Amino acid sequence: MFKKISIAFLALPLIFTSCSKDDSVNPDSFVGTYEFQKVELNVDGNKIELPADLSTKDLVFNEDGSFSTPDDLDFFAGAYTYDGAAKTITFKDTYDGVEYTDVLNVESSNGVFTLKTKSSTFDDNFDFENATIAEELIFFSLFALDEESAAVKAFSEKIGENPKDFSLEFTIKKK
Repeated sequence: MFKKISIAFLALPLIFTSCSKDDSVNPDSFVGTYEFQKVELNVDGNKIELPADLSTKDLVFNEDGSFSTPDDLDFFAGAYTYDGAAKTITFKDTYDGVEYTDVLNVESSNGVFTLKTKSSTFDDNFDFENATIAEELIFFSLFALDEESAAVKAFSEKIGENPKDFSLEFTIKKK
């Protein structure tokens, strides 16, 4: 009898740990309201937070694939799909008859999600006419940097004269 009780007693921690708060989130869905945390420009592994003085910080991802973001946040438009198994979110939009598709990698921990664009290289051969929305966001974020700022000057020193890989990381927190 003691053996039966001790086995049941040992199983209690498994029951309680398997019912954590994060398990209630559907890993195959991105539906919900998120609070914008920050956006970072990543250049050759060096990151700098971009200025983001937003009127609201709410991002809402709806079940039908639509989403809304603060008006003053440079972000994707159109519709989204989320693939929990691949840990990617895909944004699709049509502009001037051209369909744009951007696939971002999604990392998460404790309700905080980081949406990472793929790396792009901007060199003399870069075709701006066929840039993705993510590449346009990266390019325009470079103009948002205050070149007189001490942080931007230090960042410029780190990345040097010929940076290669550029990407953006959007960090949001599930409400």
